[in-house]
Formats: sequence, C-alpha cells, structure tokens
Amino acid sequence: MTGTADLRAGLIGLGMMGRHHARVLRTIDGVELVAVADPMGDPHSVSGELAVHDSVTDLISAGIDYCVVAVPTAFHHAIAMELARHGIHALIEKPLAANSAEASDIVEAFAAAGLVGGVGHIERYNPALQQPVGGRRPGRSVPGRDPPGRPVPCTHRRRGRGQGPGHP
Repeated sequence: MTGTADLRAGLIGLGMMGRHHARVLRTIDGVELVAVADPMGDPHSVSGELAVHDSVTDLISAGIDYCVVAVPTAFHHAIAMELARHGIHALIEKPLAANSAEASDIVEAFAAAGLVGGVGHIERYNPALQQPVGGRRPGRSVPGRDPPGRPVPCTHRRRGRGQGPGHP
C-alpha cells in the first residue's frame, strides 16, 4: 500500500477466510488494516505487528471505519448488529446470517443507520472452485436440457492446500 490511508479497516475472524481478507486488505490503496480480532487467536499468523483482540468491541474501540466479518455464520448477527449500533460499515462473509430473520435484522439495521453492509463472495473467484467436476462448471446450465432461470445442481471439490485433514 502506498500513500495515506483514507479508511481504517478492522477484521474479525482470522481463520481460513480471515487470512485471505487480511492479505487483501493490506493491498488496497487508501486502506489501512488497523485492528484484528479473533478469540481463538491467529492460527495463520496474519496479524503481523497488530495485536489480536478478543471481540468486535475491541475493534470498535480502535476507531475503525469499516469491518470485515469472517467469523462462523452463527456469530454474524450479533457482530453485525454491534457494528451497526456504532455506525461502522461492514463486509460480512456469506452467508449473511444463519436464517432469514437475522438477515433481515442486519439489512434493516444497516439501512436505518445509513451504512454500507456488503456480503463477501471472495471464494467465487477461487480458481479451484471454477474447475469442472462431472463435466459441468458450477453455475452453468446445459443449453437444451436446463430451462433458463432454473437452478442447476452441481458439485465441486476444492483442490489445493488446506483442504481438510492431513492437508497443510
């Protein structure tokens, strides 16, 4: 990153997804990753010289402008609502919430506060998830066989490092 940071970013969740967000946040011009949190610590050593805080409250206290939420889905609602109460924009990893009622609460809270609340799809562009399995690419229909607009079931397997037990 070069120049002066216009936005102070926070990241909660330093697990498999959080490590990617930490890397990307550090490459965005005009953004400074100023605080990270994960009550389980930093298993992938992505915090650098930043202290690893325990909660979203700690991130808010650090004076962040926006926060990336990369924690297990069960915690999205509580964290998002806390961010909205404090006027902090957020990018929340998918799925937005554990159920539609919680998702609606989040959307309404961010809208009422005039905040940007986005949903992350960082894995959508992962080359390992774009490889065809069983002759089909994920999300692609078969012309003449699948009616337009009809969801097409597909399977995909993650390929590469860190894909389960015994894979570092």
